[in-house]
Amino acid sequence: MSKWHIYDDTIETLDVIINKKYKNIILSNHIPELEEIVKGLGIGKYFIKIYSSGNIGYEKPNSKIYEYVLNDAKRNTNDCIMIGDSYSSDIQGGTKIGIKSILVRSENKNNYEHYCKELRNIIEEI
Repeated sequence: MSKWHIYDDTIETLDVIINKKYKNIILSNHIPELEEIVKGLGIGKYFIKIYSSGNIGYEKPNSKIYEYVLNDAKRNTNDCIMIGDSYSSDIQGGTKIGIKSILVRSENKNNYEHYCKELRNIIEEI
């Protein structure tokens, strides 16, 4: 696991979100072994489901990957908030199908309205 790491504010933020009764899902453009990586980082308990493009066959921002997750998780767009660091994949992909989306950590080159430099600041946005 030395190749992967979590940010300093990850656990703190996940704890607050869980205490607010949010259910967290990971949707990532990643390899099929993503779930093992997440568990190895010690944060698996914070997520009810982990979806990887490597298992689904589509990548964000393709609407089909979002539709797959929404259908599988039995959620609708009003139930979800997309939080991600890629404007094109996470933010444009999520908003295209009607999911509120929050850009984190990346430079906000597009002056996107829902933006947090630090992960811990999403608590004010959700």
